[in-house]
Amino acid sequence: MMSDFAISYWHGIPPDRARREDYELIADAGFSVAQVSGSPEQIRETLGWGASLGITAMVMDARMPSSRQPLPDDWKDRVSGIVEDYRDCSALWGYYITDEPSTVEYERLRAITDELRRLDPERPSYINLYPTTRMKSSSDARHMTSMCGATSTRCSRRW
Repeated sequence: MMSDFAISYWHGIPPDRARREDYELIADAGFSVAQVSGSPEQIRETLGWGASLGITAMVMDARMPSSRQPLPDDWKDRVSGIVEDYRDCSALWGYYITDEPSTVEYERLRAITDELRRLDPERPSYINLYPTTRMKSSSDARHMTSMCGATSTRCSRRW
């Protein structure tokens, strides 16, 4: 179950070097959401560690379609595969989509978030907006507001 306030970090442990002990350190440091990537098998193993340690994880699966280019014909199948692989894992916090998108990506992001929400309505889709570089004027603030509207997402402003 998702908590109302997630505490995480940026750039997780490379999947080829991830060990349960690393996630013990993450839990001991007070993080509530780990970032996990790798093959579906590696991600499921890490989610298992998270469940036993009382932390959740944001899945960064390479099958997630990129919003930086037109969505491929199989994008819904790829999103469905991601959800199918992890939705039953109790430590799953949500799904990472992209980092610092531009406005031209909003319609594609809306399609991806809508599909994730349809398949797994209990978990969030994560899109990282970096306001200190993107928000230098009132038009930049409208950028964030339009992102939230385009993806039907609740946004939080804290700066």
